[in-house]
Amino acid sequence: MKWFKIKAYAIILVIVFASTTVTLPAYAQDANQNLYEDFPGEAMAVDLVVIRPLGIVSTTIGCVLFAASLPFTVWTEERIKRAAKYFVLEPGRYAFVRPLGEFQDSY
Repeated sequence: MKWFKIKAYAIILVIVFASTTVTLPAYAQDANQNLYEDFPGEAMAVDLVVIRPLGIVSTTIGCVLFAASLPFTVWTEERIKRAAKYFVLEPGRYAFVRPLGEFQDSY
């Protein structure tokens, strides 16, 4: 009788595991949606008050880091371009080029 209970619990566990692993990708897709797509005014306000100033600060810090990295990247043009891209251009585009209220990388 004890073997039957263990076997029943194992079958139930396999069924529960299989049913949750099949439905998890559907729930994960909903989590990737833009949180502010139904509230464009709030998204624009949060972007203007919080995100844009942080983007400007990160661009400024990136400029300082780019200048500090020049002695190490000056040897090849590719290294300079890569440092400029990651330290200055990407934060600058996110802060200044991206449309207000849009948080996707569509610039």
